[in-house]
Amino acid sequence: MLKLNEFSHKHHLFRVKILEKYIRRGISDTQRTVMNYEIRVKGYLGKNVAIWFDGFDVEHTTKGETILRGAIIDQAALHGILNRIRDVGLTLTLVRQMEKE
Repeated sequence: MLKLNEFSHKHHLFRVKILEKYIRRGISDTQRTVMNYEIRVKGYLGKNVAIWFDGFDVEHTTKGETILRGAIIDQAALHGILNRIRDVGLTLTLVRQMEKE
């Protein structure tokens, strides 16, 4: 059985491998453009739940929300994150693509 930090590391390596695979295949620029997203959920995520969103910055607001910010490689990956939010029983309040800096 994996410990949380081992799972986190393996999950990160998996995300990196997927991104490298897309780049090697020569998928068009619009399909492989990494975009930054801000995702807000009600409540505060504890460390056990936050591990499911490894690679994202986690911030708690004074309004009782958690903000997840991070890079998402494509729409399929975005849907995977949204499915995780649903699977752990969180209430989604906002999803927005952040402007490129």
